Amino acid sequence: SEMVANTIERVDPYTAGHAERTRRYSRILGLNFGLDQPTLERLELGAIAHDYGKIYLDDLGFLTKKGRLTAAEYKEVQRHPALGAEKLGAHPQLREVCTYVAEHHERWDGMGYPEGVEGEEISLPGRILGVVEVFDSLSTRRSYKPAWELDRCQEFFLTNRAKAFDPDVVDEFGKLLDVH
Repeated sequence: SEMVANTIERVDPYTAGHAERTRRYSRILGLNFGLDQPTLERLELGAIAHDYGKIYLDDLGFLTKKGRLTAAEYKEVQRHPALGAEKLGAHPQLREVCTYVAEHHERWDGMGYPEGVEGEEISLPGRILGVVEVFDSLSTRRSYKPAWELDRCQEFFLTNRAKAFDPDVVDEFGKLLDVH
């Protein structure tokens, strides 16, 4: 898992620390939702590996591109959750991990990708990962945007609560953000 995170961070300097922070937030939230230890460990692995598929995309230029992606680039980027799940392989121990990786861009309202599943069709770990992963992307600097302030992030999650994100996960995560 270290290796996976390091590979992705070498390809994309902006993800430095992203996997580790995502793992940490996932663990705290998973504990708050009472996930059992094996599920928690798989969620943490999924958090570390969620962007693994990006290193298998044909053109990695999008990772450090300034400005918006073209439609074609965006379509290509959208392959990474399924690709990551596939490349992590068919190991029975990794089956759930692959599920969470595949689900991290699904949306509560069914408008996400790759499968367009909605609500509780998305696993709870997948829904947790979806929230914390986006939070970390927003709250850190990327090639195409500065870091967002905490209140702007909170505003974003409130706006997208029950649309992109599981309302319960947003509420639970909101409590964490108020603490830190």
